[in-house]
Amino acid sequence: MPEELYLVLGCYGRTQDRFVSCSAAENRILRLGEDLYQYQDLCAFLEGLRLYDRPLLDFNGVRNALFRIQDTFDQGPRRLWDEPKFHLLERFTLTHKPCGIYLKLQVGQEQELLPEEERIPIQGTPTPPTGSLVPPGPTPSGTPLTPRPSSSPLRLVRGRR
Repeated sequence: MPEELYLVLGCYGRTQDRFVSCSAAENRILRLGEDLYQYQDLCAFLEGLRLYDRPLLDFNGVRNALFRIQDTFDQGPRRLWDEPKFHLLERFTLTHKPCGIYLKLQVGQEQELLPEEERIPIQGTPTPPTGSLVPPGPTPSGTPLTPRPSSSPLRLVRGRR
């Protein structure tokens, strides 16, 4: 899989009096590739920010860069980021201002989608399926087991605890 170049927006996290209010976050917000319209101009803009040398750490600089990228580098008839996505980026910068935010370039492979979550059944008191019989034999208390219909072991009785 080829290496890609990404524009990354992140924060350093915040801990105060051993209370973690943010454990740091890093989001790839743009894949820089030649398929982008105005790719050369965008690279020149990022070079002007010196992002190829170091991350941009200034809060106002990060916000200004995001707004300039959004306003300047349209992708033909549409914006680089759609409105909901850009509002997420803007809200991220405002929410994580106390953490210290940064904008940087990162080389990496395209992230693969996570596999679908495996469902794990909740362990509880097993009840036999409807119409089945409980295996014969005495219980530890000595009383014989009898077939019972499958029903929830919990009942809701209104007005009582």
